Amino acid sequence: MKENDGKNGNLVPSEERRIRNPYFKGLIPLDPITIVCGTADMKIMIPRFCAVITTLVICHLTASPSLGEEVAAKEASAGDASPAEIKSDNKRGVLTLNAGAGNYDERNHFAYWNWDFEAQRPGAYEVRLVYTSVRQKKMGIQFRLDGANILKAYVYRSAKPDASDEFVLGRAQISTKGKHHISLLTADKSQAPPFSIKALKLVPIQESEEKLGQGLDGAIELHARDAVTHSEKMQYEIKPEKDCLGYWIHPEDWAEWDFHVSMPGKFKVSLVHGCGDQSGGSEVALLTSGDQVLKFTVKETGGFQKWETLELGTVELGEEGAHKVVIQPLTKPGKAVMDIRKVVLTPVK
Repeated sequence: MKENDGKNGNLVPSEERRIRNPYFKGLIPLDPITIVCGTADMKIMIPRFCAVITTLVICHLTASPSLGEEVAAKEASAGDASPAEIKSDNKRGVLTLNAGAGNYDERNHFAYWNWDFEAQRPGAYEVRLVYTSVRQKKMGIQFRLDGANILKAYVYRSAKPDASDEFVLGRAQISTKGKHHISLLTADKSQAPPFSIKALKLVPIQESEEKLGQGLDGAIELHARDAVTHSEKMQYEIKPEKDCLGYWIHPEDWAEWDFHVSMPGKFKVSLVHGCGDQSGGSEVALLTSGDQVLKFTVKETGGFQKWETLELGTVELGEEGAHKVVIQPLTKPGKAVMDIRKVVLTPVK
């Protein structure tokens, strides 16, 4: 693209636009600079003879993790901010069963898939089918875990013929660690075009199916049973005397709660936890909306189910709507990080 330079009708490239200056004869050339703003770039022009250039930095930060991304945030110790980067692996705890690892049994008008696998922990999972399809008709699917937990669905033509789609079949519960069996029934052949299964994914989801929000007093209670456990070993322990997140022996494992705020404001954050002998000293971060981080050190309480309340600090949830709390260990010098019974956010009046 070219533009008129205002003199004799000459054209100059738009990247070399010039401006008139009352103190100089002729035109002053302009140079382009690019400002990076979030995911977008903004280009502006400045005079070439500027003696000083001011750097403009525009930052947009987000604390909400998504599949396949890492969480980066500033730390705060008891509410005091200090620069650091905290990373949480959103693929942690995902079980992927590739088609090549399964047994395919093709019949005249349908097909069976079978996988045997070993789970490192019990937990709730969202079952996702990875496939490609150029079929004009939908494909019927039946899923079974250990001969039960039947999920039925229809999957449709892929958005792009050469790309895989992911389709959520539903919710499944792995009740124990150890060996398990998954079978998949498809209403037609499903190993080659026009319909090909690529994999099954079991993605950690909230252990309970309860929608989380504020009580009448404005408080928010995030129980262990309501967490999403992004983990290989850490898990929700269902026994009444426990009712907690336990087996937290890997610092890479982390927990997440999604909840709705109807009465925004400032909240005091407290943690009901337990920590056994020779397990104290873990550094842990609690992250929430607006890149707020409360960092704390776990102290022994005399036992993993001997509950004590630890006051972490204050956060501000300034907008009505969806929010998250993430608890991510940073170090683990002892046997385990801790057990968690619940996180409580109490309005500051």
